[in-house]
Amino acid sequence: MGISTRQSNIELLRIISMIMILMVHFTGATFPIPNQITINNFFNINTSTKVIMESFSIIGVNCFILISGYFGIRPSVKGIVNFILWCSFYSISIYSLYTLARPNQYNVQNIIESFAIFSHTDLWFIPAYFSLYIIAPIINKGTSSLNQKQFILLLCGLTFINVYLGWFWGEKVNPTGYNVMQLIYIYIIGRYIKTKAKSIYRIKCNRYIIGYLISLLLIVFSTFICKSSAAFAYNSPFVILSSVFFFLIFASMYFHNTTINYIASSAFAVYLIHKMPPVWNDLKNILIDNTNGTNPFIFAIFWILFVALIFTSSITIDKIRELITNPVSAKITKLIKRII
Repeated sequence: MGISTRQSNIELLRIISMIMILMVHFTGATFPIPNQITINNFFNINTSTKVIMESFSIIGVNCFILISGYFGIRPSVKGIVNFILWCSFYSISIYSLYTLARPNQYNVQNIIESFAIFSHTDLWFIPAYFSLYIIAPIINKGTSSLNQKQFILLLCGLTFINVYLGWFWGEKVNPTGYNVMQLIYIYIIGRYIKTKAKSIYRIKCNRYIIGYLISLLLIVFSTFICKSSAAFAYNSPFVILSSVFFFLIFASMYFHNTTINYIASSAFAVYLIHKMPPVWNDLKNILIDNTNGTNPFIFAIFWILFVALIFTSSITIDKIRELITNPVSAKITKLIKRII
């Protein structure tokens, strides 16, 4: 599907999802939230702000995968080559630049490892999503053969594994949602929503908004009854519920906007750039050094500007990257197709 033919309502969600991911990294990951929220510490302005922001933004990754499930991943030689080059470009170039700029902190070994983006990376999402990308045809084929009852039974079984065994009991298959099992689970939810696409448009958007607001409050409430690491886990039932309702808000709308589609096509680059360890360490330190001890109002302004700067600069960089890697990708794809 080309940029111009994409559904802009969903592409807008893709952009917002990536901004949410930035928010998660620049709140809970940068300024730790208390492990256990109480009435006393919640009404501290700094803690309550973090909890509310984290509750709102923690659904970013799930929404990103719901989009993939809704439309369905259809692997191709071109798609695989593009994804590998996309990830490798930022890994190799970022580590190379940091090695030149800071030879006392980074070395040739870092550059060598940067080529192995799927095995030697701190970005868990890259190998997890690539694994989902490879097995997506099997999921698509399998779910398309299910009737309504079978599909619901499958979702119930996956919910038992990922939420009850995983989130509730901390079972190893999916304790917090940072793995391919979580992506498969959310992807299949997205596939199920697609089967109900016609029904989605019949329900007024404000009902989805009400459902989302209730689930958002449930996330906040869950911070009082369990540790923050569990309350903000991707496989928390409240996080999943909030993700689905937020997705349905956008799925229930339909509009087309070329600019939104153009920006959204580079949204994944925001993650690839800002979360590479060398960049991430610098960004985190900048945020901490410039906001420690400031009042909440000043912090909010700086934080918003900081997120906006990282997002817009990453999109701009990626548009330049496309000019470099797209011709290479086309040649590699043509060569592979000729061989196979």
